[in-house]
Amino acid sequence: MVNYNKLYYFYIITLRGSMNQAAQQLYISQPALSKSVKDLEAFFGVSLFDREKRNLMLTPAGETLRRECVRIFSGEEHLLHQMRQFQDDTQKTLRFGYMIYKEIYEMQEVFSGFEKEYPNVHLKAKSYIERTTLTADLMAGKIDVGLKLFTLEDVIPELDYRILEESHLAVIMNENHPFAERKELHMSELAGEKFVFLGKNSSSSEYNNTREWCQRCGFEPNIVECFDHVGMVLMMVKSGFGITILSDLAPMDHMTGLVTVPLVNAPVFCSGLFWRKDRVDLGTLQFVDYYCSVVKDRHS
Repeated sequence: MVNYNKLYYFYIITLRGSMNQAAQQLYISQPALSKSVKDLEAFFGVSLFDREKRNLMLTPAGETLRRECVRIFSGEEHLLHQMRQFQDDTQKTLRFGYMIYKEIYEMQEVFSGFEKEYPNVHLKAKSYIERTTLTADLMAGKIDVGLKLFTLEDVIPELDYRILEESHLAVIMNENHPFAERKELHMSELAGEKFVFLGKNSSSSEYNNTREWCQRCGFEPNIVECFDHVGMVLMMVKSGFGITILSDLAPMDHMTGLVTVPLVNAPVFCSGLFWRKDRVDLGTLQFVDYYCSVVKDRHS
């Protein structure tokens, strides 16, 4: 069986790029370190370093072993980091990004409840209009957890997620609109309508998605207004400027004068929490579990 101490010594040598510096870090003599390398070479039956070169150079076999050591020992360091969190009582900051499709009072309820239950985790929240921007910040490490609407086709392999709710696209209109009494609508029936779009312009994923759904049904939407905030879109629809197409999770609880009519064969969206698989920590897991429990209690 391979000696993991000697394997670790080899790993440190490749990190430091010098036998002398590696020996200093490991607090062993350089001759002892050189012997451990020779023992590894004897065990594997290959040369790990090119000794004809003046600088410390790995052979192809040595490079292969180095990559395996990175996989083994970087995983171990990650595990130690995760376990130390259970011993650390200092306050941590959890950066949370969320799309504005929920009533703000619902979010504040989650924030205050979580910080009360987990006083060692300080929640720093940021709202987003664009789910693409939220995802980019999540991938860049600017936020730790994100809440957004998505389809399963949108999921990135580097991200883990938990589905909270499912939603469908629906047509939202003024209560006096001719379609307000309908039980459901086909997208093609909206060809002659005026639209108020979520998303400021063609650089917006929300704008492009809605326009693409219209085009798939054979018409170019007549867009009369565009806004970055769901609340503004709904206010304009209520005022009779046009109709809009949004998730049926859109925050309409306190807005009268609007009617939601389901779309036939509309794409299914999920509301969910996302986080990077390689950055998950105790605070992230606590927040995800807490948020899921809040949603479950609301539906029970």
